[in-house]
Amino acid sequence: MPTPSPAIRPLSVLKITGAFIAFLFGSGFATGQEVMQFFVSAGVAGIGGAVLFMVLCTYLSVTLLLAGQKYRFQNIDEVFRYFAGDILGRLFAWYTILLLFSVYALMLAGAGSVLHEQYGSPVYVGSGLLASVVLVSLFFGLHELIDVIGTIGPLLAIFVLYIAITAVVQEPGAVSAGAATISGLEMLRASGSWWMSGLLYTALNVYGLFSFLPSVGATFENRKELILAGILGPLIYATALGVTILAFISLLPEVNGRLIPMLHLVDHALPALASVFAWVVLAGIFTTTAPVLWIVLVRFTPDGSRRYKWLALVLSVIGFFACQALPFDRLVNLIYPTVGYFGLLLILCMLIKQVRNRALI
Repeated sequence: MPTPSPAIRPLSVLKITGAFIAFLFGSGFATGQEVMQFFVSAGVAGIGGAVLFMVLCTYLSVTLLLAGQKYRFQNIDEVFRYFAGDILGRLFAWYTILLLFSVYALMLAGAGSVLHEQYGSPVYVGSGLLASVVLVSLFFGLHELIDVIGTIGPLLAIFVLYIAITAVVQEPGAVSAGAATISGLEMLRASGSWWMSGLLYTALNVYGLFSFLPSVGATFENRKELILAGILGPLIYATALGVTILAFISLLPEVNGRLIPMLHLVDHALPALASVFAWVVLAGIFTTTAPVLWIVLVRFTPDGSRRYKWLALVLSVIGFFACQALPFDRLVNLIYPTVGYFGLLLILCMLIKQVRNRALI
């Protein structure tokens, strides 16, 4: 008699889904810079880019979660070598470590910009605050980290959805009016078309997903829970992304050129929440910054070891000073699109591997 499959536990699905949303939320989405440069710059067609991202990201997420559960990879080298082969896999692994540390510094810069724009504090105050909170959280290890960001993720999505929907509903005709101004605006753009922006945005996030989701998958036993979370995560995230795109378009041209467009959105839609939302944005940045630095740390030392904690301290200090180099919006425009082109190669390697295995999932 066949063994009945275990029942799906909603709390586990919510935890995995929340960790996914929180991981991607980061400084780019939380501040609005990613949304502006990858999607709003394409106008209403940017919604198509968000849909493309959702479809591709669903495939990537389910595949990586299930691969992590099945193979129990010991480190990110094994993940990349499985999907891209020994030579390319090793190159991707080292490139990803350098990339993710750059993203960590970028996140610290984003935190500094948030408090500077909202309260006028020096940029290093917000950067130092985030670096300290991340450092303390990393001392507790991966399981506790998943619990924390898995709880924060859904709350962030709900909050952003509420604010974006409020902004769009307040002035229904503002979306078309804002879209008409885009061609005449000087905007930082990730690419020249909505579909390429959707591809690049997916490819940009693939490095983090490759490094984080297999570890998450390895901590859960129920295959159905992982599949459901891998579908719900991109769906919820892309919904929040799509509504936010429309909200930002409705505020053009005023929102263009701002370091933290999300704060301007909140100030316009719900001014009473502007000060509170600055801390919500910081929470969103934290949910990406902590796992990103964790991925870098466990590449060199076991999670929770004494060496792990010392390395976390050293990298936190280096990241803090590195993030002072350029303004936040320029850092996003410099790092993210370039990284996305390399990410496309990684996605191609993954597809080839899956086709050879005769299983897309």
